[in-house]
Amino acid sequence: MVFFRAGTTDYAVAVDRVTEVSSGDEIVPLPAPRPGVVGLLPIGQETVTVVDSLGSGGSHVLLLNTSHETGHAFGLLVDEVTGVRQLEGPITDPPRGQARECISGVFNDGAALVLVVDVDALDERLGT
Repeated sequence: MVFFRAGTTDYAVAVDRVTEVSSGDEIVPLPAPRPGVVGLLPIGQETVTVVDSLGSGGSHVLLLNTSHETGHAFGLLVDEVTGVRQLEGPITDPPRGQARECISGVFNDGAALVLVVDVDALDERLGT
C-alpha cells in the first residue's frame, strides 16, 4: 500500500493503482470545473485530470489508474506521501455515513486509523 496524508488524515491506496508521485506545481486550473476537480496536469505527452476529493489542498499528486478496461488515469492531490509498506492487520468494512463513497475500508496501523481510498469510486465521480 502507498500511504499518504491529506489534511490531518492518514490514507492508503493499493500500490498497483499508483503509477507515480508528481509535483502539483504545473497544474493548470480549469475555468469551470466540477466540484473537487483542481485542473489538468501534463505528464509527458499526456494530460490527466487532478482532483482534490480528500480536501487536502496539497502540493503533491498521486497518479492513479483505474481497474476499468478504459484504463483511465487521474491525479489525486495530497499533502505528503509517507511511505510504501504492507498492511499489518485486517481492513474493516467501509465506514457508514459517507456522503460520497470514496473510502473502501479502514484499518488501524497502531498509531492512527488509516482510510483506504477506492480509486474506482473517485474515477466514477469524474464521469466521462
